[in-house]
Amino acid sequence: QGGADDTVLRGMIGDGSSIRWKDEEVQTLARVFLFVLAYSKLVFRLAVDRASAFTVISPSAVSTLESVRHHAFVPSGRRFMTTSSADFQDHHLNNFSGDEKRSSVSGLIYSDDSSPANAVVTVKLFTKQGCSLCDKVKQVLESVRQEQPHTLEAVDITDPDKSDWYHKYKYDIPVLHLNGMYWAKHQLSREQAVECLHAARVGSFVHARPEEEPDAGAMERRQMERRMAEKDAS
Repeated sequence: QGGADDTVLRGMIGDGSSIRWKDEEVQTLARVFLFVLAYSKLVFRLAVDRASAFTVISPSAVSTLESVRHHAFVPSGRRFMTTSSADFQDHHLNNFSGDEKRSSVSGLIYSDDSSPANAVVTVKLFTKQGCSLCDKVKQVLESVRQEQPHTLEAVDITDPDKSDWYHKYKYDIPVLHLNGMYWAKHQLSREQAVECLHAARVGSFVHARPEEEPDAGAMERRQMERRMAEKDAS
């Protein structure tokens, strides 16, 4: 029988004798196991990032890789936290579902039938199926629809023909364009919506600064170049 501080593991080893392990030894083995598990996931994540940066693949293939990246190496239902290149990255990548279950959400949401054709303000919402933040932005726009008439169109970045938008906005949806110009990302307040829609109607809307517009592909390339430079320097 083991002491109060021992954990006894019995197994048929050699002549069938018992192996006596200290609790501290069991805890050390558990920590080593978790470290190896976390390290394996990190290596896999870097491999996916490298493939995304240097390989031209379809959004469906990228979404599958990202899905594997966020669900691999998960023991007993627990998910390890991963470091993302943007605050909203995990939110969107974890919402990807299999392509066989995905349906496009591209299309007209509602139109402005009250304004002359040359005065219609058009908002494009870059989104995808299951994006809850996109739904919140859409609710804000709908709430000011009567006060500031506009047309709202959805662009599903996971559509096969929207791969350029996918590689640019995949970590940052919802992204909004106003009359063909980049407007906002992630969230939108009612006050912002009213102010900018009015400005667009009277022709005074100012394009956001170019550096404010997200570009996931460019960000990933910069990260890869920095890692390669650090590796060369070491």
